[in-house]
Amino acid sequence: MTLYTDLTIYLQDKPEFLQFAFWGTLVLTLFVILALGYLIVFRLNFHFTRYRQRRVEEEWADSFRILREGEEPSTYPILSRADKPVFLEHWLKHRELANPEFAHLLDLLAHRVALRNTILDILNPGRIEILPSRVWLQGIAIAAVEFINRKETRSALLQMSDSDNLFLVVQSCTVMAKLRIKGFEKKIIQSLFRFPADAPEIFARVSRAGGSDVLHVMQPFLDLLPHHTVMNFLSLAEESSDNSLVPILLQRLRTAWSNEEIAALIRTLSRLEAPGLRDEIVPFLKYPDLYVRIQTAKALGRVGTEADIEHLKPLLSDKDWWLRYRAARAICKLCALDWENLENLRNSLSDQFARDIIKHAYEEMDWCST
Repeated sequence: MTLYTDLTIYLQDKPEFLQFAFWGTLVLTLFVILALGYLIVFRLNFHFTRYRQRRVEEEWADSFRILREGEEPSTYPILSRADKPVFLEHWLKHRELANPEFAHLLDLLAHRVALRNTILDILNPGRIEILPSRVWLQGIAIAAVEFINRKETRSALLQMSDSDNLFLVVQSCTVMAKLRIKGFEKKIIQSLFRFPADAPEIFARVSRAGGSDVLHVMQPFLDLLPHHTVMNFLSLAEESSDNSLVPILLQRLRTAWSNEEIAALIRTLSRLEAPGLRDEIVPFLKYPDLYVRIQTAKALGRVGTEADIEHLKPLLSDKDWWLRYRAARAICKLCALDWENLENLRNSLSDQFARDIIKHAYEEMDWCST
């Protein structure tokens, strides 16, 4: 206080600008010192974390090697509470790539060292930290819930899905979709509305994890999504092979206006099974867009009947080679590669290009099947 009093007395008869400059410089200096101190602490914490990671990996290297060989070590290294977050990351790295036997032993190890409590400590939203929030560590804890699936960890996962951090929200929704946690559909929809600009990326990540269940959730929102997201939806529907998606896809096919989307819908529907698919697809053989007609001809090779050969025959004389080729391949499939039937069909055609493309398609498919 003596120094402060002396400074005050010294400055009281000085010009105001000098007093302002002095106190401003003093405050700025204190801020710089605090910032430097914070950066030093942050850097030291970073290096200490790296040191701890290396130490934990070295201490547990032999134990993980023995576990990978299908045996259980007689003793395990001592694991302190402070080392558990680092150990969780190391454990998860092995667990994600483990075969069933190794995975079972890793799950027993996780129970032995109580990694469930470590996850809860990391994901606890009530913690107060001086250092920045370790989002990377929270992401690891969220990913670990997929393998340490307990009531408490699921509850923590639901809380993290309400985070303001997009990465943590998507990570949480992805794991919830994988585990089919009750209410995960609602959380996914909430995240799409909270981060509308990132909806396509959120949808892609979560859909791959949740499969066709998430695709059903997205049905009411398809008309609101951008074109590339809808195309992504169709690609995921094709990969899912879920026949329950047929009504959604058929409804979309009847209202779609984009040639690219119509072609993708026809391709996707041809890979599924449901009554009436063939009747919905056949009319598109006369669609104005060439690419749609190509996909339709290709689709009839999967869902068509032998009677559809008559619908495909006119395409064999089309000026576009790819359309002729796809029609010829579809005809070969509908004839079950029976060359006698195909030869009779060729002889009935007057167009040389049509006869040649059938022979080309047959020889190519016959060669590939041998």
